[in-house]
Amino acid sequence: MKFDQKQFHKANNTVQILIILGIFIVINVLVSFLPVRWDLTEGKDFSISPTTKRIVKELDDVVTIKAYFTNDLPGRLIPLRQQVNDILDEYANYGKGNIQISFIDPADDTALEQEVRGLGIPPVQFSTVEEDKYEVANGYLGMAISYANNSEVIPVVQNTATLEYELTNAIKKVTSDEELVVAFATGHGELTRTENFTEVNKYLAKQYRVQDFDLSMGQLVPETIKTLIIAQPEEIFNERELYVIDQFLMSGGSILALIDGVEINEQMQTTKVSTGLENLLTSHGIAVNQDLVLDVSSDMASFSSGYVQFFTQYPFFVKALAQFMNQESPLVNRLEAITLPWVSSVQIVDQPGDDRILTNLVMTTEQAWSQTNSYNLDPQQKFAIPDSERKQFVLAAAKFGRFDSVYLGQDVPMMEDETQSEAMLGSTDNGRLTVVGDSEFATDGFLGRNLENLTFFSNLVDGLTQDMDLIMIRSKSITDRPIKELSYGWKQAIRYLNIFIPTLILIIYGFIRLYIRKKETREDVI
Repeated sequence: MKFDQKQFHKANNTVQILIILGIFIVINVLVSFLPVRWDLTEGKDFSISPTTKRIVKELDDVVTIKAYFTNDLPGRLIPLRQQVNDILDEYANYGKGNIQISFIDPADDTALEQEVRGLGIPPVQFSTVEEDKYEVANGYLGMAISYANNSEVIPVVQNTATLEYELTNAIKKVTSDEELVVAFATGHGELTRTENFTEVNKYLAKQYRVQDFDLSMGQLVPETIKTLIIAQPEEIFNERELYVIDQFLMSGGSILALIDGVEINEQMQTTKVSTGLENLLTSHGIAVNQDLVLDVSSDMASFSSGYVQFFTQYPFFVKALAQFMNQESPLVNRLEAITLPWVSSVQIVDQPGDDRILTNLVMTTEQAWSQTNSYNLDPQQKFAIPDSERKQFVLAAAKFGRFDSVYLGQDVPMMEDETQSEAMLGSTDNGRLTVVGDSEFATDGFLGRNLENLTFFSNLVDGLTQDMDLIMIRSKSITDRPIKELSYGWKQAIRYLNIFIPTLILIIYGFIRLYIRKKETREDVI
């Protein structure tokens, strides 16, 4: 039987394809035995960061990581176990013997199961469908990290997006003797961690001891507190209370001030805020303006009109994009977008001979504008503003370094019934102050649709409380990909191109088809 040339080429091509496929299979099998991985994701989501590598390399003794994972997991969770295993392998690889990993299934050992629950790792319910039957089973997806007599747990590993941050943070906690304390200020109608910031409180509690501190008592802030969070006070501070805040900064403490220049109540009525704290912040170099900023880059908001609820683009909900955040600051340079509702602008106040690190953290686009005296919050209004009034605003700023006391050269404001004043601290070279012109962005009611806001808040606290090494780990995963804002001219150009280019392509195609048909007809006639 003879093969014609066409069949020969077909067989030859088939053999070549099979050879190429065989080569790929052999290469994959060989590579699977090598400790080599390529992470092609933009944020290197499946590789541990240089910070983690440094921390585990510097360990002076063994850290044990026990992953309590059920073996018989539903199919949808099997990739999660593999991803966790890959990440833990990298920890062990860079730990050089000081990271010991083990996977344990507590399901078959009643005593072990009780021990795991005692650690704070709860059973998780899995829903499965087996042989057309819906079943619910219990299992475990937790981890325990121990070093000497110290231990930390990750109760449930739901995904690997934040696993490296949680693991590295747990390793730092169990290997450190210092307990870091973060306090929320109370006593002046502030937003509280137990009512307004419950999600933030839970998140911070994984890394710090979180507590309240009542400024109205007039007592100096204890040295154990590293960072003081002051979130939208409503009542006026007396001179003693402002002095306490000033002296905390002079002692090397850090302050995160979330201050609205204009307060908005449930009836959408506005009040300019003036508690005296704004003057203290201005004296230390960051002023909060009594305005409301609006921007073309904004988020959707929900409103009710009678019995009708509607969503609309709302310029008062400013969406700060990555390109308008300070790319040199680890506090914000890995964020994609955050949303700040009813935010006021802030500005750094230039002071002669100021050698502090001054940083504008978050800014609007250059197409933003503000309302300063007459505030119209109506979501159904036509937001029209002349181009001449549009400009860029700063929404969050920070100052690190030297601070001089506002009370230097003055008598120490004393508490009531106090006869002897304490010694005043006149300055510090290690002060940290961060001011955001908004207090609502990290509250429980606003975090549901804006998870990047939680990362932003946590980054600010980390940057004030400790070194900034963990911030880069937490901000690795990209959760928002906002569309780049285009100018009116570009929008019109794209609009008309979408209208005319498809039509033009069809016309050209028609002419080509007509030409070919005429040519074929002419050849048939000849």
